[in-house]
Amino acid sequence: MNNLNQVASETRGGTTRTNSWNPNGNLAGDGDRTYSWTFGNRMSGATGGGQTASYTYDSEDRRAAKTVNGDDPDLVVRQRGDRPDERGGHPHPLYHPRWQRGHGCTAGDP
Repeated sequence: MNNLNQVASETRGGTTRTNSWNPNGNLAGDGDRTYSWTFGNRMSGATGGGQTASYTYDSEDRRAAKTVNGDDPDLVVRQRGDRPDERGGHPHPLYHPRWQRGHGCTAGDP
């Protein structure tokens, strides 16, 4: 832990990863991936593992779209507003971001 009570590094399977944080306290990198954030502290992008993801949000701060390596899968925000699903043309969701009711999406795999 650092002096701001943030996890400074993690060791898993004998490999230590060092985390970095931006001035607003958002995770900027974890040794494998880097993250970018909007002025409102919403994740705007993630890069790692040969993939680059970018995220856009609607006027109600819900994630409206995700683009991975230039490919734009469908993102459906349910009418109930609970959580978005990416369907990519299939009837079953491909990806469920970790969702906190009223707080939007949290960091996940790109």
